[in-house]
Amino acid sequence: MEDEKNRDIEAHKQVEQLRRILEILNTHGIDYYVVGSLARIAYIQSWQSRRNSSEGKSTPLNIPCEAFEKSSPEIDLLIPDREQYEEAKKILDIPSLSVKVDLSLSNFLRREDGKFFLTHGGVRIPVEGKLFEPVVFDIEGTEFRTLKPETLLHTYVFVGGPFREKDWTNALEFARAMRKQKIVYDHSEYEPFHKFGRIRWRNSPLRRVQYAWRMLINSMPEDVRKRVLQVYNFTPIRLLRSMFNKMEEATCGVLAEGNLRMEGNEITVERNATMIQSDVLLSSTKTPVSKGA
Repeated sequence: MEDEKNRDIEAHKQVEQLRRILEILNTHGIDYYVVGSLARIAYIQSWQSRRNSSEGKSTPLNIPCEAFEKSSPEIDLLIPDREQYEEAKKILDIPSLSVKVDLSLSNFLRREDGKFFLTHGGVRIPVEGKLFEPVVFDIEGTEFRTLKPETLLHTYVFVGGPFREKDWTNALEFARAMRKQKIVYDHSEYEPFHKFGRIRWRNSPLRRVQYAWRMLINSMPEDVRKRVLQVYNFTPIRLLRSMFNKMEEATCGVLAEGNLRMEGNEITVERNATMIQSDVLLSSTKTPVSKGA
């Protein structure tokens, strides 16, 4: 009983810190999108609230405290404007925050002169701006912006390789929740996302090294795997991983830039490298995935 009470207190503190982060972004006029687990939970919770309403109307959104029970919760942000991205890094550099702010997905999306591009290294693919029209939710009086559900679903292509088990589970859960809501959209509008995922995987040799390392870790006995993952938290290892990720981005598409230009829209689909196909997600129950770190 005492443990449950302590968890509730900690969850409330984390929700308050989350609201503080959102209020800072809103006050500074940052055009951001909340993505990842928080956005997914927000949609699913709002759909459940709507179903539970006796009048069939939407009820005020309350993010469940259970979503924040883990010790190091994160909020994933997508900020397409580079100047605002740099500003957000500065204003959110608050040591007292226990909620981690992850801006890394912002590296895959750019907004320039009102136009949107999926980018990574030498890869640059235009995408329709209407796919990024914001949807606004509310957490205890604090508004936050996210993507419409079909676009949020397709951000999973940013994984840049075969799904980890948790990514597949989350994407599948969300896609099925969308189906229950009878959300219909034009799949062809999201072909740039699929194209981006395929190109990144096929033309990033270091990404394949990362995937091979992940598979090696997953093949280890559980106790050994946990000890290896704990090493990830050491500062030198974090710096090495950051350097490797920058190298992966710098070389992505560059080594095969000529091939990218030659192929254009004619890209052979490699099934084992396809990040996400929403029609498959809506009907599948099993697929090969990686369980990675």
